[in-house]
Amino acid sequence: MDTQVQHTVVLVDDDNDVRAITADILEDAGFDVLQAARAETALDILATNEDVKVLITDVRMPGVMNGYDLALKARERWPALEIMFVSGFGLPERHRLYFDCLLVSKPFNPDDFVSKVRGLAERAPM
Repeated sequence: MDTQVQHTVVLVDDDNDVRAITADILEDAGFDVLQAARAETALDILATNEDVKVLITDVRMPGVMNGYDLALKARERWPALEIMFVSGFGLPERHRLYFDCLLVSKPFNPDDFVSKVRGLAERAPM
């Protein structure tokens, strides 16, 4: 019997294939994954799911908000929420310092990725 705590995360990526593969990796590791293709949808999910520990978001996304904008709005409303940016384009140092977040570059090693997400989820307040 697996006694590991199941953590809920929100995964945001406009690329359906990338989002599906990433969600599968996280679900196989025991995470409850709530998915969104747009930042606006992610905010709606966060507003209705108080048990979310980690927001995992792509940086470049179409629509009104990109990943930075999403992180800003999420941090304003849920200051204890852990944030991870996943990007193939990097993240300027000023954003990493401002958000006190983790950056994972695409493509990533699935085991390393899961370990980083688990670390963020476990440090998030209950």
